[in-house]
Amino acid sequence: MKYEKIYDLWTEYNECSTKEAKLVKAMDKLETIVQHNQGDNPKDFNYEFNLSYGKQYFEDDDILKFMRNIIDEDTKESMASKNVNINK
Repeated sequence: MKYEKIYDLWTEYNECSTKEAKLVKAMDKLETIVQHNQGDNPKDFNYEFNLSYGKQYFEDDDILKFMRNIIDEDTKESMASKNVNINK
């Protein structure tokens, strides 16, 4: 049944049980952070949250770590341009 396949794929993604699922999960987190960095957020938006959001999905892959570092630097630049203090 097609619903079982969809459920199986969702479970694979949610549990990061394959290399592909881990990649998709990490990219999903990066996409959210990029939107936060580029979007028009409320004045009280917690940019610092982006620096820890989904960090665990980047630990086991050097390329993902590299990408995450670039996005984290972008977050810090966004914070600096909006005069938001970085506590880390």
